[in-house]
Formats: sequence, C-alpha cells, structure tokens
Amino acid sequence: MQYENHPNRIARDSEPDTESPTGLKPENPIIQQIKHGHEIVYYATTDRVVVGIFKVVSDCKLINERARLDNKYDWKNVFSLRIKPEDGYVARPPYYVYYGDIKEELKGKLKKFFKYPVKRRGVATRLDGKDFKEIKRFVKRYIQKGHDTQPLNLTPKEKRKPNDVENEDVQKIRRSRFMTYAPIAEDGVVALFVHFMRELGFRKLEFIRKEFPDACAVDRHGGEKYIEFELRSSGFAKDHLRNPKHNIIRCDFVVCWKHDCRTIEKDVDVIELSSKLGLID
Repeated sequence: MQYENHPNRIARDSEPDTESPTGLKPENPIIQQIKHGHEIVYYATTDRVVVGIFKVVSDCKLINERARLDNKYDWKNVFSLRIKPEDGYVARPPYYVYYGDIKEELKGKLKKFFKYPVKRRGVATRLDGKDFKEIKRFVKRYIQKGHDTQPLNLTPKEKRKPNDVENEDVQKIRRSRFMTYAPIAEDGVVALFVHFMRELGFRKLEFIRKEFPDACAVDRHGGEKYIEFELRSSGFAKDHLRNPKHNIIRCDFVVCWKHDCRTIEKDVDVIELSSKLGLID
C-alpha cells in the first residue's frame, strides 16, 4: 500500500505539457487544487480501503529532481503534497475501513464517492461538504469500534494441534514438488492455476479479488479473460448463474478441480485442472 511507504505524503505522476513552464502537468489536475488546510479522505484503491481523514499541510509541489521522500523510495517528476493525520480519524492495521462496509452503510447517501474510487489508481475526486461529513462520521465510528475490540485469547503456538491433511480423504497428486495433495477448497484451485498458468494458455494475471469474477488473466494472444475459481464447477451454477446480479457480468472461464456440471458449458468455458494437467493417476 502506498500509504505504508509514505504515510505523510501523497503524490501523482506527471505527463508532458507544452504550455506549462516546467513542461509537465499532473495526470489528475485536481491535485493542484488541493491547498494547505484542506481535508482529504485517503482511499487506497488497490486494497479497496479508506486509511482515514487527513489534513493537508502544504500546497502541491512538483518534484522534478530525483529525491528520497520520507527515507523511502526515489521519486522524480511527481506532483506531491504533505498530509497530517487527524486524531481519531486514521486507522491502524488491521482496522482500515473497507470499501464494502462503507458502501453497505452509506449507499444512497453519497453522490460521488462510489462513482470514482474503484475505477483506477491515482484518482482525485472533489467531494461536496455533505458527502465528506458522512464519510468522516462513518470513519470515526468504524475505527473506534475496531480499536475497542478486545484482543483475541489465542492458544500459544507451542500448544497448538497439528492440522495434517493426511487425516482427510484426499488424493495425492503427481507434481508433488509443488503441491502434494489435491485441492479440498477453492484456494487450492487458485494456487494450482497460478503455478500452471502458462501451460493453460495464459501469460499473466491482471488481478485476483474477492468480487465476482475472481480474476482477470491475459491469454497468449493478449486478450483479457475473466475467470471464476471453484472447487467444483457446480458451485458456479449454484452461486452465479442463478444470481441475477452476476449472470449479467462477463465471465469467460470457470477454473475448477472437478467439472461436475456440464450444463454450464453453453454459458462459459470450463478448465478442469485435474484432467487438463493430468495430475491424477
């Protein structure tokens, strides 16, 4: 998360501008409209969390020479301003304010917040006063609730019981240098797919997330393909094809360990890892 690298600063990349004296302008011009004394909602796009509410303590400045900011990374040709956390309004891990919780609580109350933050990185959006106050109140309640939670009464590590998969009815698979046992949950399917991705015809992953569909991968022709992971393909039919909110969303592949629902093939292509990779005798 960018915030963890630079907790006292935000910055945006620049792009060429022939009309500017410096020859550069920020990719998002709104950052230059943020002034000393303004308040901001710090939203981490990749992690989909609000870190908190901050006070701006400098005007926007172009850093056009290589510089080490906050003793972290070298930055060059970025537009930057310094920020200071407001007491009681900034979360500490693991109490970041999750986007889904804000959406559930404040959907219908805010005008702009849900329109822009999840689209792409580096977005700066002006909020009206009412939106800002709603978010600020919610952030404070959310953080306070998290900080007031009692610590878990965990069993010491040396007293914890082993969790051995050999006690379960699980098949062994061939390429044991990577994974000894067949998946017993969706997480195992994801791990196998990532490991054998190129053999399955994909060059790289664009993202993996919790929302439907689970992932986007680039195939060998450069096309983006949306993927849902399931232990068994019947889970896709049950949870997504019959869900009116999901069956209108593009999904190109179901990647599963066992393909046990042939009826979904007319809607989406299925990759059955157990047979595709020849992992089971």
